[in-house]
Amino acid sequence: AVVSTQSTAGPEVPARDGLNMSDVLNLSASSCSDISQLEISLEEAEEKIAGLLRVKEKLVIVQAEKSQLEVDVSQLEDELSTLAVASRSLTACTVIPIIVLLVAIVTAFLPVVSSILGTRDF
Repeated sequence: AVVSTQSTAGPEVPARDGLNMSDVLNLSASSCSDISQLEISLEEAEEKIAGLLRVKEKLVIVQAEKSQLEVDVSQLEDELSTLAVASRSLTACTVIPIIVLLVAIVTAFLPVVSSILGTRDF
């Protein structure tokens, strides 16, 4: 006589002695494959995390280099403005003596220039 303990609310639960050895092996094989898939997924996730950590380290290094380069650029801009002022000063110091020399030459040769141009008084 088989006694059925069936409730109206749920599915029928097989009796424990109804399981044979092949069912147990199938369950353990499927759980092993599930565990190996989980291990593979875990290894892939760990590799991705390690890759992200390497990228983060590179990002920190690049940001530090960027801030150092910004400082260097500002220093170079300051030096460039100093050189521009020095260049203007040097140009002025060079042009002024040339103008004075031209005025002196014209003044020294004014009688010759005036006679050539016909503006000399006789």
